[in-house]
Amino acid sequence: MDPELKTRLKMGFDFVEDDLKESFDEISSGESNSWLVGVFPPRYRSHISREMCLLFMGLLQVLRPKILGPNPRLGCRAEELLLAWVADAVRDVYEEQTGESVDEVLGDFLEDVYEDTDYKFLYDDRFDGVENIPQLGMGPMSPEDWFQPFRVNEE
Repeated sequence: MDPELKTRLKMGFDFVEDDLKESFDEISSGESNSWLVGVFPPRYRSHISREMCLLFMGLLQVLRPKILGPNPRLGCRAEELLLAWVADAVRDVYEEQTGESVDEVLGDFLEDVYEDTDYKFLYDDRFDGVENIPQLGMGPMSPEDWFQPFRVNEE
């Protein structure tokens, strides 16, 4: 992995970690407009809770070394979402600092890491229920399934 990309991804992970911690505090104190609300797929915002936030916080600690390591691989829908949030943080900061797009380098990396972009369907209501079309071969898309591994019995 390119050292600059790795540095930027580390920074993105740090931003998302801070935002999740802040969201947890806000959710715990009864606030309803946290960072997590802004990045969460809109039709699933009713699932935002302290417990969901804790799940993402824990998973972020697992995902960081997987992505920054030698063979980055995503293992579940929640990891896809987390990496998308990290990538958004990287884009925002890079573009703010340089006025340039980081999409060329970041885009190539993401293209290699994501097996597909099915997680994007979570953000578009037109695709609600698309996982129920067997011919598409998509995995479950409901929040209850986001943390289930894509591959069972693999390392």
